[in-house]
Amino acid sequence: MLTLKVLIKSILVSVVIGFFYAISTSVWAALPAPPDQILVITTDDTCDGAPGYEAAMVTNFQTAMSALGASAPTVTTIQTACNATGQVGINAALTAAGKTLSQFCEVFDLRFLSNPGVQSCTAAGDSSMITTNDTTLYLNYLAQGGHLVIVGDNAGFCNRDASIVSFVAAATGCNLGWNVMDTISNNSYTGPFTFSAPLQGAYNTLTTYGGDYPGYIAAGSTCGATSLLTSGSDVFDMLWNSGQLTTGAGTLQLNMDTNALYQGNTLTTGYAAYWQNVYAMNGTCYNFTMTKTVNPPTVCVGQSVTFTVCLKNTGTQNMANPKITDVIPSCMSYVSSTPGGSAVGNNFSYTYAGTLSTNQSACVSIVAQANNTNCP
Repeated sequence: MLTLKVLIKSILVSVVIGFFYAISTSVWAALPAPPDQILVITTDDTCDGAPGYEAAMVTNFQTAMSALGASAPTVTTIQTACNATGQVGINAALTAAGKTLSQFCEVFDLRFLSNPGVQSCTAAGDSSMITTNDTTLYLNYLAQGGHLVIVGDNAGFCNRDASIVSFVAAATGCNLGWNVMDTISNNSYTGPFTFSAPLQGAYNTLTTYGGDYPGYIAAGSTCGATSLLTSGSDVFDMLWNSGQLTTGAGTLQLNMDTNALYQGNTLTTGYAAYWQNVYAMNGTCYNFTMTKTVNPPTVCVGQSVTFTVCLKNTGTQNMANPKITDVIPSCMSYVSSTPGGSAVGNNFSYTYAGTLSTNQSACVSIVAQANNTNCP
């Protein structure tokens, strides 16, 4: 007799909305993820000879999120290795934390090196750069419906900003024209800065924004982005929606002025309101649950078993044409499904033809035949 044991927590199932990529690792491995899960990426700031500055920014970010009370998201933080002369990327930090980008509704790349001496613009780069591997991870994340927020280093044409410009080119198919970015190093640029919709919206009534040493993009060189924060003809904060991205999904927000965000390690009213507003604006992700049952629980070799996988929309947003994927155990082979899906080898997929509103479910029953007793 072959005994089939199904542990719901380890089911290899994913859900994909629309044309997003299917990822068969776990129920949370496909986007959009729950809106209350966000990731912050930082750099080990002992690299730059001025430790504590970036750490204070992250602490202030978390404080701003906590102030949202019952609607506050869960903030996960990872830190890239300290390497001021080489590109290290975020993959190792993700692996060490046992995380993937696809587990998060929003990702905030806040890597920053505060010591200009380290920002030497060398060919080797530094640990705040968006690497080639980071670009691949980020583009896949956007393609799956993720929301990515990146903060520039504001020091001019150095490695961090140059890598951001390269990434924006990959994500939008357009070059920002980085030669128009500010190279201010000793002059204070304090505004006033004006918020634009949708950044202002109902979440924030501030009309000025303190800042200094900013990096900016000229208003005519934003690659079609919505200008969120401007001062005259200069754009400090911009947003690309899915229709403007090469991935055709997700959103990308870029702020070019770190100093305006954390004002000498102090959490200002404007700083808290800014991050709360950014979180709310980009929080268009989904809440859902996945369940899987098996019938009968035991079968003999040659007999069939039915797995029923159900996706339930537990959020407030409609889910258009959700796609359910599952991996059939290697000791079995696919026979059929109701409603009709398809299988390539043991990789099964089913697309629900319609829209799931709040509390609605889509289920598919997969019939498989037990071929041998070598089940994992």
